[in-house]
Amino acid sequence: MKTWFHVVLTYSTAPELALFINKNMRVISRTTEPESSPLNTTGQLVIGKIALDKDEKFSSVMVDELMLWNSVLEANDVLWLYKMY
Repeated sequence: MKTWFHVVLTYSTAPELALFINKNMRVISRTTEPESSPLNTTGQLVIGKIALDKDEKFSSVMVDELMLWNSVLEANDVLWLYKMY
């Protein structure tokens, strides 16, 4: 049986990182030090690949309907997207 998840990851210049799974915020990370940001915004974006101890592996999940925004989504935006799909 396959399980469907709606996953949203937001990142702002605060810097703040938030992870929503099925419209519920699960993790939030804040820092005042840009160099200790949880994301490297100068590198390439890779989806579906995990790098552990220089051993890169591809995930077995299927990614469908990937969307990228150039602005930060708020919780009400995530809820709207969840209801749309």
